[in-house]
Amino acid sequence: MRLSTLDACIQDAIVTKENLIADINKLVTSDKDRFTSSSLLESNRDSLARIKRAIITERKNVRASRLRLLSKRESLADRREAMKNSLDAQNTEAAHVSSADSKLSSCQGLLAQVSDDTLGQRRRICEDIMLAYPIEAIADSALQFTIRGLALPNSTFPSSLTGTLAEAIAAAFGHVAHVVYLLSFYLGVALPYPVQPCSSVSTVRDPISLMATSNSSTPGTATTITGLTTSAVTRLVVPARTFPLFTKNAGPFFRFEYAVFLLNKDIELICERLGLKVLDIRQTLPNLKYALFVATAGSGELPARKAGGLRGSLRTNGSNVLH
Repeated sequence: MRLSTLDACIQDAIVTKENLIADINKLVTSDKDRFTSSSLLESNRDSLARIKRAIITERKNVRASRLRLLSKRESLADRREAMKNSLDAQNTEAAHVSSADSKLSSCQGLLAQVSDDTLGQRRRICEDIMLAYPIEAIADSALQFTIRGLALPNSTFPSSLTGTLAEAIAAAFGHVAHVVYLLSFYLGVALPYPVQPCSSVSTVRDPISLMATSNSSTPGTATTITGLTTSAVTRLVVPARTFPLFTKNAGPFFRFEYAVFLLNKDIELICERLGLKVLDIRQTLPNLKYALFVATAGSGELPARKAGGLRGSLRTNGSNVLH
């Protein structure tokens, strides 16, 4: 009986399990839409969150794009304004160029006329200098010249240069220094070694060379020169960078030789300004005469001297008149 009862219980349990399975399957089958909607709801919630985040990001991008668009529009407006101003300036300059073109030919003619007048005046002035300081060749002597009748060797002097010969050479160098001084102004040549024409006691200054320092003579000191005239004792103070173009009581002889060298370098610069090539700078008077000869060369008549300057020198019937 017990076994029979147990078997009946087991059979009853199996039937109950099958009934439960059938009921669960029926319940699941009947509520399938409810389970599907719940799963879709969670999925849609996640998608909604992603969409909201994407919307926020896109709004930021749109805001930044609008700012960039505004900046581009402002830049474009500025460029258009700049292009307009440039176009106006270009039109203005084109008008100026067209008006300048019409004046160019007249200005070129005026420039040519001024150049011709300048060249003519330079020729006239150099002719006057040649008349005031004639440089003539010495007969039967190659490349030996005189200036105002005073013979001047070509930078070859004995160390014992004294007496009348020394005075004549000093006077000749004074004339040369004066001619070089005048040419530097009329030809517009800035001399590297300025000359100080003073007749037979002319000097040349060297402001650019590096001078050696010694106990007896230093740059910036002075040398006292005495006995320059026979009638009285004359005292001159010559700075160490100033070199004498004379030998009488002028200190060491090499200072005189160096002064002649500096004067010859000035003449060489004047020749180069005139387009001449100096073969030997020691030939003082030949190079100077060559420079004056080229400076006076030209076609046509020399221009007349213009009256003016000192108004009191021209009088007509007691009144000053400029012609």
